[in-house]
Amino acid sequence: RRPRLAQAICLAQNQAAKRPSGWVVDSAAAAAAWHMDTMHAQLIHYKGERQATGEKAGNATRVGSSGRGRGRGSVSGYSAAAAMGDASKMRSLRLDSLGDRAARQRKLQCLDKLLRADGGAGLEAPILAMRPPTVQVFEAAGTARAAATSAVGRFFGGKRAREDDEALGEEDD
Repeated sequence: RRPRLAQAICLAQNQAAKRPSGWVVDSAAAAAAWHMDTMHAQLIHYKGERQATGEKAGNATRVGSSGRGRGRGSVSGYSAAAAMGDASKMRSLRLDSLGDRAARQRKLQCLDKLLRADGGAGLEAPILAMRPPTVQVFEAAGTARAAATSAVGRFFGGKRAREDDEALGEEDD
């Protein structure tokens, strides 16, 4: 049986929650983007999209001729079955409703139980509780990087870096 959309979204959230920082994002917009409804709304645009699968569309019970399509260029009988066997099967993307909060909770509990039954760790607690990620403002990467680069440059830069520091009026600490 193929996984359902709510379970697929939950598994994506669970992977994000396993990051070293945990179920944490850097903005309210990012927290909203990780919400089940937001993710579903993004995916729903692809509903009905068709894609080829690794399966073949042939069906041996279709061998035979109905009497129609005879003549120049028509394909019937065994050759028609062979032609069908070469064609890749197409599937339409099916996107079901996520359900109400109680239905979602049942789906997540079932998924957690399946993961644990297979010896896995199960779902992270905030995912199972359907909590949004915590918003934590991180230090700007550019500021931290500039400070580290400056310190490393002064340490490894040698005479040229010290001369530049002296020209700027900076002294060694």
